[in-house]
Amino acid sequence: MTQASKPLQIGDELPPVLHSCDILQSAIFADCTANYHRVHWDHEYARSEGLSCAIVNSGVLMAWVEAHIQDIYGSAVTWKKMDFKFEKPVPIGSTVHSGGSIKNAFSEHQDGLTLQIAIWIRGLDGSIHLTGEAVIEISQ
Repeated sequence: MTQASKPLQIGDELPPVLHSCDILQSAIFADCTANYHRVHWDHEYARSEGLSCAIVNSGVLMAWVEAHIQDIYGSAVTWKKMDFKFEKPVPIGSTVHSGGSIKNAFSEHQDGLTLQIAIWIRGLDGSIHLTGEAVIEISQ
């Protein structure tokens, strides 16, 4: 993505990106974060807890958003804030997409641009799984 095509102005949309997580990926992430709660890898246990199946760990959702923004803006990004609200679990094996839009853009100094980005993860049916905001600074 060229600098000119990157979402940099208020109202610009982030290109949506598809994501999915299987049981193996969920288990690997559990090991990385030391979050071994069974609802993230055991379908039968998740059903006993009232869920339809095992669900993606919320940390995975945050990692998807962070990677999405990093892929767009590259290594010149400095993270200033990430704030999320988890609206609805993402079932293991389902496909969702992340996206967002620029809410505010301003220069704090001459060689950088600060972006306030509204972010979301939605199901392919439009259901909202995560909403939030990221504030990043891009070195120019």
